[in-house]
Amino acid sequence: MIDLYEELKKILSCFEEKQIDYALAGGLAFSLYARPRATMDIDLVIKSDDWKKVLSAMKSLGYLESALPITFDGGQVKMRRLTRVERGKTDLMVVDFLLAKNGVVKKILSERVAREWEGGKIWLVSRKGLVRLKQLRSSKQDKLDIEELKGEKTKKEK
Repeated sequence: MIDLYEELKKILSCFEEKQIDYALAGGLAFSLYARPRATMDIDLVIKSDDWKKVLSAMKSLGYLESALPITFDGGQVKMRRLTRVERGKTDLMVVDFLLAKNGVVKKILSERVAREWEGGKIWLVSRKGLVRLKQLRSSKQDKLDIEELKGEKTKKEK
């Protein structure tokens, strides 16, 4: 089984080496802000202009583009998905990239925050930015996460 934590370390080390700006989002960012939560992928926000550099870096780690670009929020947000499969196994790792060119995603990337991590730092979307991203997708899990991030859970839920 591919270790999500080790995979994240490899990716961020590669980004640091290639000077690629990013902000961790999704379930992993939620885990750092609220509480640990099971997640199966890595979500990163990057500059749209860095996509070719990111794709090259990720290919060096064994990732391939596994889906056509996805747009949502009226075409304002673009997502690219890369996947790595362990040789001889059926295990795979998915990394989703939200591309920040303009609008809300660009603002979210510009408001990223640094946290101490693994003897260095990790860049995260801000708590407010994570709420904004979750509002864009608005799945059942996203709605629950938003309540927790905003501290709106009732006593019964706690």
